[in-house]
Amino acid sequence: MKNIFQKRRGGIPLTKGDIIFDCVNYAFMLLVTMVFVFPLLFVISTSLMSQTTYLKYGYSFFPREIDFTAYQMVLDDSFGFASAFRDTIIVTVVGTTLNLLFTAGMGYGLAKKDLPYRNLITGFVFFTMLFSGGMIPTYMVVKGTGLLNTYWALILPGLVSPWNMFLMRNFFMAIPESLTESASLDGANEIQILFRIVIPLSLPAMATMALFYGVGHWNAWMPSLLYEPSRKINTLQYFLKTVLEGLTDDRKETIQDYLNVPTQQLKMAALVVATAPMIIIYPFIQKFFVKGLIVGSVKG
Repeated sequence: MKNIFQKRRGGIPLTKGDIIFDCVNYAFMLLVTMVFVFPLLFVISTSLMSQTTYLKYGYSFFPREIDFTAYQMVLDDSFGFASAFRDTIIVTVVGTTLNLLFTAGMGYGLAKKDLPYRNLITGFVFFTMLFSGGMIPTYMVVKGTGLLNTYWALILPGLVSPWNMFLMRNFFMAIPESLTESASLDGANEIQILFRIVIPLSLPAMATMALFYGVGHWNAWMPSLLYEPSRKINTLQYFLKTVLEGLTDDRKETIQDYLNVPTQQLKMAALVVATAPMIIIYPFIQKFFVKGLIVGSVKG
């Protein structure tokens, strides 16, 4: 085992305390991994159970027989999951795109040292991190602007996050001013500098912000509850909330007509399908995540 640790550290001799410390770290990380993996494995296993297996053996980490009936039911248009999935994708894609656009634009503006009233504007933005209008005033604004029962009600109220904006601004401030000045001397305006120079150099920060905003839109259920009283637009998480709290009578009848799928099995399948996109996307942007977060947080 000592040779393994030495190989990992480039052959540097290790003391007994170093080896014990590494063993404790590995054991702790293995325990943390099990804490996260076991519930997910439990959910996936339950979603793949047939009704007979579920009624006979109950819950288990590994299904005795694999049955995809619950997934067929979840993806059926009559259940309503597909429409909620579509609405969530629209809100997440459009919302994240606008979030990045406006956050980058505001962060770039506040990163300019010659911006008039720069400190005053920064103070106003920081003030919103400490105090907010609250739920009722925000609802009144959304209603007064005619955004109820539209996609914009789920996107515009949280268009720019002050915390994310400050991270983006700090990342922009780390870019050498000589690059933007040379582009300005060549005739480029601020919009061209932002999109052709600053943003291409800020892919780690942009990927980090995309992850923050995307996960936020994907997991949001409260805006759908508040701003969509007609229920014409149902986000995925709000739909899952109604499923997990208890299926309506119409859906119970649908389940009984559809091969008599157990309610619990259907809930787990819905959770798996709703969680899968974020799990699939995360590895592709993980390499940008740590770098973008650290670089954007160390420069004041």
